[in-house]
Amino acid sequence: MERLSGAGWSAQGVDLSVKLLPGGAAAFELHIARLRLKGLKRPAEEVSVRCVKGNVRPGYLSCPDARVRLFHPVFRKMGFHAGVAWDAGKRLFSLEITRLAFARGSLRGTLRTDPQGWRVKVRARGVDPVLARRRLKALLPGLPASPKVTGRMDLRLQVLGKGDVAQRIEWALETHKLAVRGQAAGIEGEGLHLLWKGEGHRARNASWRGRSHMRLDAGALLTPWFYLDPAVAPVTLETRFHGGGSLKRLHFDAIRYRHGDLLRFDAQADLDLRPFRVRGFRLISEDIPLRGLYENYLQPTLAESLLESVVLSGAVRLFLKQDEAGLSLSADVKNVSVKDAPPEGAPRFALRGLDGRMEWREDGRAPSSYLRWASARLLEKIAIGPALVHFHLDRKGFHVLRTAKIPVMDGELVVDRLRFDGGEGEHGRWQFEGVLTPISMERFSKALGWPPLAGKLSGVIPGIAYEDGTLKVEGTLLVRIFGGRVRIRNLVLDDLLGYLPTLRADIDFHDIDLETLTRTFSFGRITGRLEGYVKGLYLEDWRPVAFDARLETPPDDPNRHRISQKAIDNISNIGGAGVSGALSRSFLGIFKEFNYDRLGIKCHLRKGVCHMEGVAPAENGYYLVIGKGIPQINIKGFTRETDWNRLVDQLVEITHAGAPVVK
Repeated sequence: MERLSGAGWSAQGVDLSVKLLPGGAAAFELHIARLRLKGLKRPAEEVSVRCVKGNVRPGYLSCPDARVRLFHPVFRKMGFHAGVAWDAGKRLFSLEITRLAFARGSLRGTLRTDPQGWRVKVRARGVDPVLARRRLKALLPGLPASPKVTGRMDLRLQVLGKGDVAQRIEWALETHKLAVRGQAAGIEGEGLHLLWKGEGHRARNASWRGRSHMRLDAGALLTPWFYLDPAVAPVTLETRFHGGGSLKRLHFDAIRYRHGDLLRFDAQADLDLRPFRVRGFRLISEDIPLRGLYENYLQPTLAESLLESVVLSGAVRLFLKQDEAGLSLSADVKNVSVKDAPPEGAPRFALRGLDGRMEWREDGRAPSSYLRWASARLLEKIAIGPALVHFHLDRKGFHVLRTAKIPVMDGELVVDRLRFDGGEGEHGRWQFEGVLTPISMERFSKALGWPPLAGKLSGVIPGIAYEDGTLKVEGTLLVRIFGGRVRIRNLVLDDLLGYLPTLRADIDFHDIDLETLTRTFSFGRITGRLEGYVKGLYLEDWRPVAFDARLETPPDDPNRHRISQKAIDNISNIGGAGVSGALSRSFLGIFKEFNYDRLGIKCHLRKGVCHMEGVAPAENGYYLVIGKGIPQINIKGFTRETDWNRLVDQLVEITHAGAPVVK
């Protein structure tokens, strides 16, 4: 016969030969040059069915063990055994494939038709997904690209239909030791055991409805955004869905994700499939414990970053929505604590009792957000008190909506402006303006491990920008300390929270009260005022590497100038010199204080060496102190160059134990 056809199929070049055998049996051979089935992009060719012993009679043909051969791009040239039965009167047909080699695995399948419809069952075992995909590309040329997948897969599939329309589909896919390699997307998976099963059926209005269940209980998956480890608890994903008859659009009425107590949420989605587009999405989570989420989902992706050693507690609840207005996100923060716990060194920050609500919308019209906390610490010992901050989140970042007052030790940081813009630079740009109300220098210096300082610290912060690890002061930073003013210009901090921070700045000192300063450091009493500068200051890991410094008595200082015997001893030892005057040292010992005209010191630091000068030149040296009145005492320095670390050790010893002995 030149051509035969029916609903959903057609055959060309059909030849049938039959040989009758004793006892009503028959042998037959069927050959089809080209067989087309609806749904297959390409036809099967050279199909032959050979039966050694079967049954042939008018309107009926059967063979329990027929040998089938064919060629198709998906399966290539192949042969297999099958059972065949055809009853024309009852319009019944069945084909059962007992074993078919495919992609290093095997396939079994059945096809049955009757007046009520047809049913196809397929079962695959041990299939190599790489080879299977390679074969299926010939069947489905529009198959999208995917990561490289190795391992084995099992599949159970059943499709029921009528005519050329499928009415119901059931499936179960199981993977064994699956490995995923997606270098371009940065996705890595190993040893994955996944079971995905579900069903779909046509409703009376011709739409599709169904449900599925997925369970991942072995292996691990690493992506650039998260790490998934089902060893902690199996991961399950359940869905209920419906879509139109053409399946151009798919609605997920319910999406239920569960990963033990680590992450649990419910969602809904509305998708366009051709082309793919998310029309709508809605997600509501249960309270998510941040410690488990961070340690199991996020920390493995943060290796060698500043957040690698963070410890979290508390919970957050998320609400995510996408509609015609765009994407929106709400988060309820509940009693969250954050602590830096580096393997070496002291913690850099800590935050406790964080609560609030954050609102973000793609169109920038989100309601205001707020966060409040119970306490915090910076650099381990700088205590920060409770505060409330109102702010607005937009596509690029956030900005504070109103002035916020944050207690810092016994003072207060008044935040007039705080803004983060994520649209520039690798890590975005921070901007800050504010005022620091007086803080006890004694408490502040102890917190930083400095010698105890007296007085108060306060200042105006005109503008600070932080971008790509670099902090810059935009303008002049004014600090009030020791009764005077310190102006800091050109301040730049690099790698602020890194392992080797650096600092550059120029500093001017005005009207510093020497009595407060010297009392602070147990240096010996000196009255009067001090001014000067530190230009080109450069620090590495908070240690001075280079600067040019000058500190001296202002020319127009109206204050009384007095200096104690202890201060004289300490200054003379710093200069590597002694005391010169008209009277003997033993006679000077009866005086507790002396008058002076001027004092000062200069230091040019380079390569660990301080090149020293005084307030004026002297024979074979320089004057550190120029005396006045009777008895007059002058202090000379003769050491032009001194080791910086040794000089610092001397100063530390002076502040703790009085005058050092210079050898």
